[in-house]
Order: sequence, then structure tokens, then C-alpha cells
Amino acid sequence: MLLALNNCTQTHLFGQLNFMMDEQEQVQIIGLNATEKKTFIQLVTHDLQKQQQSYRVFPSPSEHGFLNTEQTVKEILLSCFTELFELQEEIEILEEKIALEEDRHFSDALFLQGRLQDTFTDLGGYEIETQIEQVVQGLAIQQLLPKKAAQLSSVQQQKALLATILLDKVDLLILDETALMLTSIELTRIQHYLAEMANSSICFTNQFIVGASQAYCVKNKQLVHATI
Repeated sequence: MLLALNNCTQTHLFGQLNFMMDEQEQVQIIGLNATEKKTFIQLVTHDLQKQQQSYRVFPSPSEHGFLNTEQTVKEILLSCFTELFELQEEIEILEEKIALEEDRHFSDALFLQGRLQDTFTDLGGYEIETQIEQVVQGLAIQQLLPKKAAQLSSVQQQKALLATILLDKVDLLILDETALMLTSIELTRIQHYLAEMANSSICFTNQFIVGASQAYCVKNKQLVHATI
């Protein structure tokens, strides 16, 4: 269980709010107004913080100006994997030492190289380009890759920023589709990608979009399953 809100009565907006969500689920919540979204997000993030689960809310005022305007979109996306590139460099240095037999502790270096190689593989080091390609295609931003962030429109910058968040692999991504100007196809692709990466999402929408595990709406101050 990733998230469980049971009989929350802190707000007059929902009465008693009950909401449960498993890991890897893609949930849509349909038709909430701005105040209801804000209240719901506060309840969800409070619970996630108590459980020490990672999350991102997008769009969010704190994300404004996050992109390095002097970098191309491709460089920005590659920077999401900085730690993996540093690990790869460390592995290559060890391999050179082992090949030249410069290290007196040859067996120790070989053992460390093996452990680092396993870590690199487990963290998806050989799948970086594949992950970037999946996100880029899902958001239809292939044509933006060679452009610097400073050359992008506000909508394009928002999509590029969303791409970095998708590559970040948080436990739960909370998206407001109504503020993102995403097409239904793009949102469906995003949810499929998150499911493949074993991540979860809550997406606020105005209508049901294919790709969700569950869908909810508010009736009589209760969050209920939406009829799809």
C-alpha cells in the first residue's frame, strides 16, 4: 500500500475522505475545482511525508525556472543521470587500472569493479537512452532536443521540465492535466511509462482518459469511483 487516507475530516470540502492507493497504480481524479485539488494534495503529501515516500507535484510554483536555459533539452535530460555517469567513469578508471595491473590490490579492485558494475546495471545504466527516448516520444518533444531551453516557449519548457520529472522516478507523481495542456494521447503514454517504471501517479483531469488503473470523482462531498 502506497497511500491510505481513512476518514479524514480535517476539511469541510470532502466530509469524510477515504482514499487508498497501491504501488504502481495510475489514478485519475475527475472534475475537482482548484480548492478541492489543493486540499486533496495537502492531505496526500502529508501522508506521504509521514511514510517517507518521495513525490513530486507538477505543475508547482517551486518548479518555476528550474531548467538551465543555456543547455539543450537533450543535455538537460542527460543531466538527470549525472550520478550514473559518474559511476560509469569510476568503473572505467578501475578497468584501466586492472588492465595495466597498476593496482597492487588487484583482487580488491576487481571485486570493487564487479560490485560497481552490478550497481550500474541495477540502476538502469544501460537503459538511459531508452528511457529518454520513451519520455521524449511520450511527450512528443523530439524536435526540441537540439534546442536550448531559452529558445523554448513556456509550454515547451513545461513539457521539458515534466520530462526531467518523469526520468526522476519518484514514488508518486501528482499531475494536474488541466494546467499542463497535454493531449489525451500524451497523458496515456505518461501513465504507461510510469507503470513500466514501477512508479505511481495521481492525475487531475476534467474527463476520463484511457490509461488509469482507477478513476474517482466527488459526489456529495465523498470521493467515489467514477463510472467509466
